[in-house]
Amino acid sequence: HARLFVERFRAANDEAPATLEAFARLNSLTPGAVLPLGSHHWRAAYHVAFPIVTHGANVDERLLSLDEFALVLGNYPYPSSDIEGVLRRYDVAYLVTDEISLRAFIERHLGGDDRLSPMLDPIWRTPSLVLAHVRRDDARAYPREQAADGVATAAVRAAS
Repeated sequence: HARLFVERFRAANDEAPATLEAFARLNSLTPGAVLPLGSHHWRAAYHVAFPIVTHGANVDERLLSLDEFALVLGNYPYPSSDIEGVLRRYDVAYLVTDEISLRAFIERHLGGDDRLSPMLDPIWRTPSLVLAHVRRDDARAYPREQAADGVATAAVRAAS
């Protein structure tokens, strides 16, 4: 079913080639855990070659405790408001989301305190798809600037 959906999506969506290019770029990077933010679990599962921080169709407490489920997906389809804990606990390297989901998570689940964006280095960014690398250093050390689209970005980035 997923393959059929992707084929239909590809034919009906002008962004499909760019989406495929974005995920190809992500898959060419150093392998690392991926956290889908919002309703992007299916996209990540279909397109990403790395481990995905998510749950199966059913929650089996023998495999995933309710506390772990609450941490990872306590605000389904978003993680708990302890985003730093999720990123640290699962050693998340990449985020898959979109602009609306990212803003919704920040507003609804972080109370408007955008402590997530400073930890992200965009790999690909369009309104319908954001792929980002999660910084493993102290993101607060980087000055931020306001982008034209209103999304804060790091003005200075660490040398890779």
